[in-house]
Amino acid sequence: MKSGGILLTTKNVTKRFETDDGLLHAVNDVSFDVRQGEIFGFIGLSGAGKSTLVRCLNLLERPDEGTIYFDGQDITTLSEKDLSLARRKMGMIFQHFNLFYQKNVFENIAYPLRLNGHTKEEIDARVMELLDYVDLADKKTAYPSELSGGQKQRVAIARALSTNPKLILSDEGTSALDPETTRSILQLLRRSVNEFGVTVILITHQMEVAKSICDRIGVLEDGRLIEEGPVEQLFVSPKQARTIRFIQSLEEEIEEDDLEALSGGRLFRLTFPGDSSRKPILSDLIRRFPVDVNFLAGNINVVRSGKVGYLTVEISGEPEEIENSLAFLTKNGVNHEEVKYG
Repeated sequence: MKSGGILLTTKNVTKRFETDDGLLHAVNDVSFDVRQGEIFGFIGLSGAGKSTLVRCLNLLERPDEGTIYFDGQDITTLSEKDLSLARRKMGMIFQHFNLFYQKNVFENIAYPLRLNGHTKEEIDARVMELLDYVDLADKKTAYPSELSGGQKQRVAIARALSTNPKLILSDEGTSALDPETTRSILQLLRRSVNEFGVTVILITHQMEVAKSICDRIGVLEDGRLIEEGPVEQLFVSPKQARTIRFIQSLEEEIEEDDLEALSGGRLFRLTFPGDSSRKPILSDLIRRFPVDVNFLAGNINVVRSGKVGYLTVEISGEPEEIENSLAFLTKNGVNHEEVKYG
């Protein structure tokens, strides 16, 4: 499903906490927009402010400064009654599931519907529909202690979807899961976006998760939003050091022995976005220019909008010919960044 108009906007949101070491800006002057029907990911290290930010979005943590517009309303100005109504349009998924362990699967999913005053017939129909959707119809009378981690998170997703929300907030929703289960949960979230038109804000510290499902990514560091944009754009031309380090965590490392074996040329990190990753551009370069190209490391990352390829190479030759070869790469859509070493 294509994303639509703006569903959520934050402007200059700030949240501070008093600590033993002084005043901590957990969220510091953060502004961004999220469109209807997209998955917007926030990535950052532990302590970057991700969880505090997501709790500010539904006012579980009330910001000290700034405004949050959701579905056309500034929810920071709403009365408790109106805020409660606005929150019905939001679902939330947590890292550790937050299920009621004394209630069975059916009752966990039914809980928000009971709070909202739905009839027994409506609740029964909606819960059974969602149990089928998350492939847990045979577990409706099971208790959380009898479920695997992936099954618990499927229950949590069904519960979040139960009230037909416009927005789902996922706070490290896959961090407690193994890689295979993580993939299945991410597929379920993407399917929910495509089939129900729900919007997802996903908090994670794993670039592998963010790049596989998100349409756009925001990078948080020390409470600040330091960079954001479409996933492919961030992979092709990251501007901030933290973003570069997250992306490089997915790439192959260059061994010390490889650096010691360099012949004195210049070291470059090449980025091949989209279709350029499938073209023999370097073969053409070697034929056209009297330079030597030494391949050190490479990788292809699959992002939502396609593939982004990386190569780390040493280019040796006359300075003018190296510059000519770099201009050729640029002309063919290949970004290059010189890597200093030694």
